[in-house]
Order: sequence, then C-alpha cells, then structure tokens
Amino acid sequence: MKFLEKTNKNILLIGLALLSYRVGNFAYSFLPKPYELLFVVLSLLTIVYVLFVTNIKTSITVIPKNILVAVCLLVGSVLLGWGISVYINHIPTNLNMLLEFGTCIIGLITFLFVLFYGYNDSGISKKYYYALLVPVIFIIFVLFPHSTPSFLLASDGNFVGLTTNVNLISKMLLIPAMYFIVHAIILTKNVKMRIVYICIASLLVSLLLWISSRGAILSLFSGMFFAFLVVASHNFTWKKTFLYIGTLMVILTVGFIFTPYSRKQVMLNRVLNSDTHQFSQEQVRSMGLLSIIFHSFHNTAVQPNTKGIVLNSDEKETRLQIWPFYIKNIIIKNPLGIGPNTHIESNVIDIDGNHVSTGPHNTFLELLLWGGGISLLSFVYLLFNAFLNLGNKLKSNFNPMLVSLLVTLFSLTIAIMFDDSLSLYCFWAVLALSLLPWKNIE
Repeated sequence: MKFLEKTNKNILLIGLALLSYRVGNFAYSFLPKPYELLFVVLSLLTIVYVLFVTNIKTSITVIPKNILVAVCLLVGSVLLGWGISVYINHIPTNLNMLLEFGTCIIGLITFLFVLFYGYNDSGISKKYYYALLVPVIFIIFVLFPHSTPSFLLASDGNFVGLTTNVNLISKMLLIPAMYFIVHAIILTKNVKMRIVYICIASLLVSLLLWISSRGAILSLFSGMFFAFLVVASHNFTWKKTFLYIGTLMVILTVGFIFTPYSRKQVMLNRVLNSDTHQFSQEQVRSMGLLSIIFHSFHNTAVQPNTKGIVLNSDEKETRLQIWPFYIKNIIIKNPLGIGPNTHIESNVIDIDGNHVSTGPHNTFLELLLWGGGISLLSFVYLLFNAFLNLGNKLKSNFNPMLVSLLVTLFSLTIAIMFDDSLSLYCFWAVLALSLLPWKNIE
C-alpha cells in the first residue's frame, strides 16, 4: 500500500516538474507530451490504488465534499450546455471541441490528484509546489541573451521557452516569480539568501518583460502590489514598509536593466500603446527608449496593416472588442452554455489585418460559454474557498511559502482574465495546493 501510494505521489511530482515542456500540437501529431504520458500512467495506477488498496468510499472522503460537488457541477454544466448545443441547436461536434474538453478534464483531474495525494501529506504538497518552480531555470538566458537557442524563441525574437506561445510561458513564469518576490521582500536574518532571492526575482521579472505580454505584465505588477499589501499588513511598522517598497523597486529596476535592449523597446511599445496605435517594428528599432515613451503619450497615428490598409483609429483594444462580441452574441442567448464550441469567429481584425484568433480570451467568459452561470459559479466557488483557506492559514502561521502561494494564486487569477485557460494545468495545480490544509508546515 505505502509503496504504490509513494510511487503515485512521485509520478505526479515528476509530471508537475515537466509541465514546462509544452512543445508540439497533439491535434496534428497525436504525440502526447511528457506530462500527458505520466498522467495516463498515474491515472491507471490510481485506479488500481483506489480499487485494490483502499476503497472508493475511503478515497472519496479524502477530498472535501464541497470541492467534489463544485467540480461535478462544473463538468455537469458543461456537458449540459454541450448537449443543448448538439441536440437542440444542431451544432456538430468536431475534433477541436473534443480535444479542448479533453485538456480541460485533464486539468480538473490534475486538480483532484494534487488534492488526493497532498491532502494529508504536507511534505509532498511542498514538493509539488517546488516542482512548479522549475521554469526558473530559464533565467540563465537573461544573463546570456545572445546565446539563447533559436528553438526557445518565436520568429519575432520573443521568448517562448519550451512552449508554443507567450501566453503559456508567461503564466508558468509567474509562479516562480511570485515565489521569489515574496521571499525577497519578507525580511530574513540570512542576508545572503535574501540577496539570492532578490537576484532571482529580478531575472524572472526581466524574463517576463522580455516576453512583453501585457496580460502577464499586468499580472506581475498586480501580484507584486498584492504581495506588498499582504506582507506589509503583517506586524506593520513604517521601517519594514519602506524596506518592502525599496526591495520591490530594486527588483523592478534590476529586472528592467537586464532585459535585452531590443525587448525593452518592444515591451514599452506594447505596454504604452493600444493595439491600433502600435508603432511598427521598423519604427521601434529606430527609436530610443525615451523616444518611445514620449511619442506614446502623443501617438494618434494608426499604422497601416501588412496589407496596406489603415485601420479605424476609433477601434479599441482587440480584447475590448472580443469580450462584448461573445457576451452579446452568444452568452446572453445561451444562458446554459454551448459546450466547448467557443472558437467562433469574432470578426475582430488586428493591426496586421488578420482575424484575431478565435475564442473569448478570458477564462471567466470561457466558462460562461461552456456551461453558463452554473459553470462560472462553480469555478468562482473553488477560487473563493482557495483564497479563504490560505487567508485563514496565514492568520495562525504567517509562513513565506503560504504567502507565496496566495500571491501566486492572485497573480494567476488576473492572468487568466486575458486568455482561455481551462486547460492550463499549472493553474489547476496551484488552485489545488491553495485548498490543502497545510498541517505542520514549517
């Protein structure tokens, strides 16, 4: 019994550590990634463990009943919406829908696995959290940007790591970033370790600036501000508060300095200008950093797209066009959802004159689309309980790791507002860790 249980816990640990490898598209190659392979093995061994070592009733009681009910309601509402979509609205099911639903289910089962194996074992739970910090290894490329292998970069020079898009790698990097930022600002007597935390946190900030995802940068700054509020409110003194502020400023400053110059230019252009007012790549390359900042405040010209067509200067940010489209045209008309059939053309044109990739680009809207209000409320219930659980734990044990976990969950919650993230496995793992009892943690 103990051997199989330990084996399963370690398989999950290895799987979480390998989550940073997301290269390839299963829809085209049908080749599973390392995590999915281990997920299948773990699923089979867990079935054996539940049926032949323990029993179903005992296993189910490990996870709190309210959490199981919320998960069942979430899945059930999606299936209901999907059924209505197929049998009433006569919308055919395609391969993409099946794959999206499948990845969501893998995420939910990952969530349950972390709860199941970590609920009564704070030691392994701590290791699961550390496994999610593995993307920190990418900071080496901030120190040697010109030595970064081409397979870690997109065609425009953006850092994507061992993934296929910036949205995914940025969310993965937010987890170690929040961990090291929190540990850097929490005062410790070990000065050397604090310097190490500050250095690592700075390089992670630099990597996130390199990626230039506005959603990730907003999540980073929101997480840092939230971390400051949480830490500063604990045993408040003005001296400590100013030290926290100073440390955060050092992290941001050093992070910005270490960001490659060309990526500083891209980042400032992305952050300071709306989608329809972005400077062209040629302009950005020829402008200094101060010039980009100055001209961004007075930027009224709209760049022509790659087809030579000048877009309407009154158009808003693309997401601010996508969200109302889905709300008005689909969500309001389908209160019970339509299942995973959410990649509907929004007819929103980007600065290059291309249709913006389909999908709501917001996980909360994605939930409304998949399963209506029941799906969204179930998810919000899980989030609320996770924040409540960590908040209560910190009242009696202000542990840096628990503070990091709370800040990480907050930062990721902001990040998933800008992307469809029901299949973001690392988020489901963080959510599960936030719901654990964390007994006898040091």
